[in-house]
Amino acid sequence: MGIHQMLFGAAIAAGFKVKNSVRLRAVASAYLSRTFGAPTNNKVYTFSTWCKHTDLVNAFQVVLSPPTSGFISFGGNAGNPNIIRFNDGGATDLITSQLFRDLSAHYHVILAVDTTQAIAADRVGIYVNGTKLTAFSTANYPALNASQNMNSAGTHTISRSANGFDGYLSDTHFVDGQVLPATAFGEFNASGVWVPKAYTGTYGSNGFYLKYEDASSVAALGLDSSGNANNWTPVNVSVTAGINYDSMVDTQTNNFATLNPLGGYDGGAAQEFKKANLTYSNGAASWASGGSTVSLKAGKFYFEGAAAVGASAQITAIGLRPLGTNIAAGEYCGSIAGSFGGAATSGGMTAYSGGTAGGNITGAYSVSTPAKVAVDFDAGKVWIGIGTQWIGGGDPAAGTTPTYSFAPNTELMPYFSSYALETDANFGQRPFTYTPPTGFKAICTENLQPPAAPKAGGTFTGNANADGPFVWIGGVPTTLTINGNVVTFGTHADKTAGGFKVRSAAAGYNVAGANTWVATFGSPSTRNAFAQPQPAQANP
Repeated sequence: MGIHQMLFGAAIAAGFKVKNSVRLRAVASAYLSRTFGAPTNNKVYTFSTWCKHTDLVNAFQVVLSPPTSGFISFGGNAGNPNIIRFNDGGATDLITSQLFRDLSAHYHVILAVDTTQAIAADRVGIYVNGTKLTAFSTANYPALNASQNMNSAGTHTISRSANGFDGYLSDTHFVDGQVLPATAFGEFNASGVWVPKAYTGTYGSNGFYLKYEDASSVAALGLDSSGNANNWTPVNVSVTAGINYDSMVDTQTNNFATLNPLGGYDGGAAQEFKKANLTYSNGAASWASGGSTVSLKAGKFYFEGAAAVGASAQITAIGLRPLGTNIAAGEYCGSIAGSFGGAATSGGMTAYSGGTAGGNITGAYSVSTPAKVAVDFDAGKVWIGIGTQWIGGGDPAAGTTPTYSFAPNTELMPYFSSYALETDANFGQRPFTYTPPTGFKAICTENLQPPAAPKAGGTFTGNANADGPFVWIGGVPTTLTINGNVVTFGTHADKTAGGFKVRSAAAGYNVAGANTWVATFGSPSTRNAFAQPQPAQANP
């Protein structure tokens, strides 16, 4: 199935809006728990949730599990974190052939079970973005009229302390005693994009609806909105302001930028993307960097980065870099031509561009006094600072005394660097520490300007490795050739919401050095497509 794009502006505003998601941090062993009573019918149920999964490393990320053996998860076989697997204990086991490796988009996943169906393949339906999956590497269906562990009496968990889900969940429904079509929870809009809609049916005895909207307390995040009062208990989830705040406004109807493991530098075990891709950790005494899932070219935007600097040897940096090859080992914000950054230690911050130091400010830098960037692409100005200060004493709201200037409408990508440190990014999906300057916005779908056409061709620098570069093209390719060779998605490269990720070491697709690519796009095409709900990526 092709990947569709969403229109901006009125097309988004007119639809059903999902306000909040909950971030589940695997490093915190975050999960939700509830003890089910006697079910309406534990042979028949439907589970529906939107999820932005963010982990390409952990091979087993449970989304929902019953009291005894069983789960629905991302990953769960042979070290592959990118499949979807449903297991209900015993002989029931379905593993998708399709791969789900886009970490920038929200997927809608539905599990519909009815073991009373005469045909085995009709007893389980797994849907992703409105489409029923039919290709499985393992397809062991439940026996006729088999009772299910899922929806049985006992304690169920959303994520769980071991093999936890790392990412964002929103608009989560469970319907006890009914098997429902995908259209009960979503629909294709006029542009052919699968979007959420309000569910209007009943829920059954164990049914629930989690909006994750009430952040007045941890317990309130688990309140059931179905009318059943089947509330869930969040564990290791935080609503305390700061870097671990887990009540997010990053949803399928207003998607935010995150850090991007597909396009960042991962130099080994010391480097790690975590906390649902809002933290870049580098334990090595060398520079390493992580870029964002989006580049920007027009408008005014603001973002922050926080780190617990304990000594002058620990450094964090925040800034912008031009598009091109993957971030290289040893690169830091402001070290390459055309990039701009501010490097902060325990003593303050120094500006850099093209590897040359610029202005500086002194003062404490910590988790509670983050680094910050305000950038005006229309005027070609960027301000970098920490706490309440801007390097050079500029005023972004007034447009005066920028830290650096550049050619207006240059396309740049936010990124973060660390030297023996862990840096937490905030693009606006949780509250900013400081109020953005007047006119400057968070980096999310609703704040993006109407997009230009994506790039139809270009070059990238290959590495002759199966973990090839991420190539930002400002859209999702329908077809792709590399060096004149037709790409099979899922084999030679993956589609992502902003371009493609090379997955082949073959010289025809990823020679060490210059590679040429040509893409075509469906209609409508958009530029900043990172923010859109995406149908499943697949091995066709």
